[in-house]
Amino acid sequence: MKKSGVIKRRKKDVRLFWERNSKAGFTYFDTAYVYLGSEAAARKALVERYPRASFTLATKLHALMTAPTEKAAKKQFYTSLERTGAGYFDYYLLHALMEDNLSYMK
Repeated sequence: MKKSGVIKRRKKDVRLFWERNSKAGFTYFDTAYVYLGSEAAARKALVERYPRASFTLATKLHALMTAPTEKAAKKQFYTSLERTGAGYFDYYLLHALMEDNLSYMK
């Protein structure tokens, strides 16, 4: 599927989610730099249609896969801001794999 097709599909998914859930008070949306088309879809389906204060937006940094340095992480953050057009993120989540998750969680 072409990138534009992914964005259109994700935009439709986000819009349907908003229409079905915002009336019930659920306004949290999650995107990520590495989710193909998700940030552009959030821009079109949320940012360009609703007041920014009406929804909560999170995105993620996948440190090990795409941003192993501080410079790369900052670049990814600002790219995500540009792609969404949101102006700010309510949450910026860090994805990082731990070599031994079980002992870490204990």
